[in-house]
Amino acid sequence: MKAKVTILFLALVTFFTGAIAQTLNLNGIFDETKKPVLFYFHTSWCVYCGLQSRMLKKDVGLIKELQSEFNVIDFDAESDTEVSYKNYLIKNVNPQKYRPHPFVEQFKNTGEIGYPLWVLVDSNLYVQFIYQGYLKKKQLKEIVDFYKTKRKSSN
Repeated sequence: MKAKVTILFLALVTFFTGAIAQTLNLNGIFDETKKPVLFYFHTSWCVYCGLQSRMLKKDVGLIKELQSEFNVIDFDAESDTEVSYKNYLIKNVNPQKYRPHPFVEQFKNTGEIGYPLWVLVDSNLYVQFIYQGYLKKKQLKEIVDFYKTKRKSSN
């Protein structure tokens, strides 16, 4: 229960004041659970991100399925959120529209980043999956089912 509360808190971090940046502490997530982390990177201006977010908000069952297999992190790709992992602190010192956070840039696999951007990483931040674009409910469920099967076969 503590892990769920911590993950929910991290995923829904809010500003206390405009002057204090948020911090996403990945150490806590990986210390409390061994589940992979599914990052959902999006922007305020991206039409497909808006569609993806609305689809996710409407389907509580899908959200529960995703959270059963993954630690899901909803991350504004242009925010000033600081990301802390091990001895690293990644800051977006000059957040601007159309300029991705340096943390997001770590996951680009082509010259440009397309949004929404889905990245699945294991507890060592090794990338398992990257997808740029809108994922349909069926596709998200297939990802969940694949990792459920993979987890069961490894036990």
